[in-house]
Amino acid sequence: MKIKIFTGIIAIFIMNLVFSQDLTVDQVLDNMKAKAEAIESAHFLLTGRLIDPDGSEIVLEVDVGLMPKAQTTRAEFYQPDALADNFIILDKDAVYNYVYLTNQATIFSADDPDALGGILPEREGHQNDGSFDFDLEKLFSGWNASLDGYEETGAGNVYKIRFDNKEEDVVINHVNVVVLDKEWIPISMEFVKADGSLMTELFFEDMEIDGGLSLDDLLYIPDDAEIIDER
Repeated sequence: MKIKIFTGIIAIFIMNLVFSQDLTVDQVLDNMKAKAEAIESAHFLLTGRLIDPDGSEIVLEVDVGLMPKAQTTRAEFYQPDALADNFIILDKDAVYNYVYLTNQATIFSADDPDALGGILPEREGHQNDGSFDFDLEKLFSGWNASLDGYEETGAGNVYKIRFDNKEEDVVINHVNVVVLDKEWIPISMEFVKADGSLMTELFFEDMEIDGGLSLDDLLYIPDDAEIIDER
């Protein structure tokens, strides 16, 4: 009897695995879009590294909170060390760049190239305001999307999606994204150059969806901070 039950469980598992793998890239992206539209708030630790052409690396560790429907995101830096205790707030069309050492918050327009100081990689053809959207079809609008695999990992079963840049002579040739099955959120991204070398890799850790973040949490600036408006 126990053998039959065990066999039944294995059969159900295999059927579910096969069914999951039957999804097309468009279906995966549709599921991610539906998930993104339902999210009220998200909180996660963004880790990874930025790789310069000379091979040197910048380690990233950033505490990120966001409320997509309010168009508000907060990113507090732990690493690199030069940015430790600084934070950035993206609030609709404004960017607040807070520097801990001077206790100053400078306000930029979101389309100002100086707003983020070149911290995040630019995506050709897109305004680089540093915002993140769990809807990858929107995030990589105009890129070619393809399914690059489905596999089991320690985090769960994942889809591997590749976004190819349609533009020629660009810095970023393609982006590899790993998406958690059933949860429909990304857990990692790789930005790859035309020569195949890695430019940036990002990991989304300790993800918490709809955990009760408020706008006050995201918009907090020390009361004694000097505000400099550069818009």
